[in-house]
Amino acid sequence: MNLIEFTFRQLLFVNSFKHLCTATDRRLNESLPASQLKQCAAFLKFLLILFKRFVYVFAIFRIYYQHFVIPPFGDLGLQRYNKYLNKETNRAQKTEIYIMFTGIVEQMGIIEGIGANGTNISFHIRAEMARELKPDQSVSHGGVCLTVERITGDEYTVTAVEETLKKTNLSTWKNGGAVNLERCLRFDGRLDGHIVQGHVDTVAICTGRAEKNGSWEFTFSFDKKFTSLIIEKGSVTVNGISLTAFNVSEAEFTVAVIPYTYEHTDMQFLKIGDQVNIEFDMIGKYVNRIMTKSKS
Repeated sequence: MNLIEFTFRQLLFVNSFKHLCTATDRRLNESLPASQLKQCAAFLKFLLILFKRFVYVFAIFRIYYQHFVIPPFGDLGLQRYNKYLNKETNRAQKTEIYIMFTGIVEQMGIIEGIGANGTNISFHIRAEMARELKPDQSVSHGGVCLTVERITGDEYTVTAVEETLKKTNLSTWKNGGAVNLERCLRFDGRLDGHIVQGHVDTVAICTGRAEKNGSWEFTFSFDKKFTSLIIEKGSVTVNGISLTAFNVSEAEFTVAVIPYTYEHTDMQFLKIGDQVNIEFDMIGKYVNRIMTKSKS
């Protein structure tokens, strides 16, 4: 039973609960029968569950302005929405919903230029999707969420700050290198991979690469402190690609890559010893956080 069906059923119960309250008002001096007390308790429990569900949903999707924009409803809603954007944010071009990524790479971009700006590094990317992008749009670059700053023809510019450079493999990028690209998921689109934030947890080292009759298997080693965040047959993001982990040990895991993914991502260029960006499953991270806090 999904949340919508569950809520609908409970709303039916609310209707019966109204009759219960009316009957109770007529008998103020009478005590409620045990059956009605159980109904009251069940209704209160439902409200608590509903509240927890909403909190859980907002926690899972981590709704930030750069990822999620409230849509307009009808012509009047669109007018009010654009007026609000012009006044408050001056970003009237944002009239669609976007939410995170899915780990399904759209295309590969090519690094055309790299420039240092203090402790930050700017990357000039050439990609077919460049003409469809907008300034301030979030795009996953090898699993790293970066903001589009400028667009010129089929090239655009993004900048990685020092913190991002420390936790990812972006500092190893070179001119001419390929980068996996994915735009934010439209909220009315299909979630073909799994929920990906574009917030890299760590880098891993490729320790194995083997062809398996048309497909490929890659093995990666990572810091043991992340052991609790990955499980057998669980989802993991490698350079922005949603993959399934297996042969999971304390500090290693393996993924299988099908021919299509191999040919359309930077996995074809990956060599033993190379660093990759790793983002562990977000739901697993929240569960691990809750369990850790409950033990302390």
